[in-house]
Amino acid sequence: MYSWTQLLSNYQHSIGLRSDKTLWVWGYNNSGQLGTNDTINRSSPVQIPSSWNSVTTNGTGTTFYALGIKNDGTMWAW
Repeated sequence: MYSWTQLLSNYQHSIGLRSDKTLWVWGYNNSGQLGTNDTINRSSPVQIPSSWNSVTTNGTGTTFYALGIKNDGTMWAW
């Protein structure tokens, strides 16, 4: 079983990185801040494809976002 290596949360959504480098998101998704290419709220974690090294999230007021670095060194924002 894989363990969580990084868990982040803000007012409306959460992101978790597991030891197998998979990225998981859940919570309110009104602005697409989960990175799932939709605006459907998720009450349970869903996986974001690819392999990830690190992730961060922030949000205040009506601005919510996440940033991640994949294993290939590219940075992604959503």
